[in-house]
Amino acid sequence: MAQGREGRDRRGVALRRPRAPPRRHHGKRGGHRVSTPVTVSLDHTRRLLDSPAPAPVPGQLAVAVVPDGLAEAFAARSRPAGDGHREWIGTTTASGAGRFRYRGTDYTAYQAAWLLRTGREPVGTVRPTCDRPRCCDPAHVDDQATRQRDRAALAAVVGMTHRAPSCEHDQAVHGRHRADGKRYCNACNNPAAARGCGHGNPACGRSDARPYPCGYRCEEHQPTRTLPYRTAP
Repeated sequence: MAQGREGRDRRGVALRRPRAPPRRHHGKRGGHRVSTPVTVSLDHTRRLLDSPAPAPVPGQLAVAVVPDGLAEAFAARSRPAGDGHREWIGTTTASGAGRFRYRGTDYTAYQAAWLLRTGREPVGTVRPTCDRPRCCDPAHVDDQATRQRDRAALAAVVGMTHRAPSCEHDQAVHGRHRADGKRYCNACNNPAAARGCGHGNPACGRSDARPYPCGYRCEEHQPTRTLPYRTAP
């Protein structure tokens, strides 16, 4: 029975235990200690992302990203060009970029340089980032993910503000950064090409195309070797 005291009206007043203040868990959440946030610099993040692949564990099955002998094949097809640059002296594509085939796999000079530096597959296209055209030095090439990461960091460092996009594309997927840090929509700047039919016809999906046994081919883009044509029964 709760004990009380008498007031002026001589009525018993129950004494209540004061409510305990809520407990505050400093550094803990759900019984587990929460670690202190750590600030990582941009240089440290770049070193982590560009670091070579870890050494394989003995007995562990793994597929080597960089085949044996790729460095020698790359060095035999390139040469130093001064100021830390490197030029390609092997076979080139129509655009002038170096390319070669090694152990049944086709590589561009930029892809091989990226693999030799990082030991991992590139994400997107690999391009030189220096001021020398067609430079294939491993330290002067980056893949698309690395370029976008550095450009986004540049925009954040200089405090660049971006205008809201005027299109309806998801910028989390299609948003890109230019070399100066400005943002643009990749879907608007690089519209998807017309879907082909697998027979070399770039306009297979046109609404004015006629049905053929191999698919829909329009009068304008039908190969010459198939003329005169007959529609499928």
